[in-house]
Amino acid sequence: ENILKRSNITDETLRIKLCGDGTQVGRSRTLLNVRFTVLNELRSVNASGNYTLGIFEIEKENYETLDWSISKCLEDLKKLCKKKHIIVNDTVFKIDFYFSGDLKFINLMKGINAANSKFPCPMCITQTSNFGVQAECTLSDRTMEKCIELKENKKKNYGYTNEPIL
Repeated sequence: ENILKRSNITDETLRIKLCGDGTQVGRSRTLLNVRFTVLNELRSVNASGNYTLGIFEIEKENYETLDWSISKCLEDLKKLCKKKHIIVNDTVFKIDFYFSGDLKFINLMKGINAANSKFPCPMCITQTSNFGVQAECTLSDRTMEKCIELKENKKKNYGYTNEPIL
């Protein structure tokens, strides 16, 4: 709410990008940086509109540490993902969420296998054996709603190993 009051956003839809990345610092320290960007605030390529949610020291960048880190700083954001709107000063803002990160971060957030698996694409359920051969990619195959549905399919789970984090 304080962010919206400061920035004078007048659009009816807030575009919020959730970003994250793990990085090795030195030989024995791994950090996970989780932040969000209010895309409506961006006027140029700079740090405005970027907000750090947390920087966590982790042993390894994997599903468990990402889920733990997200749960520490995103309880309110998880609620917003379900509601898909926020009310500030009697104004209702619809919220569109976006993810940004490397392939590892996005796949972990969606609960799917790594880039070297049979179904590595975070956007569709095309097998690696069909990359370049089958040009058809249905982007609606990997929505968060379908992630849960597809993970439950015992015959063919399309690379899902965990529940989506958000």
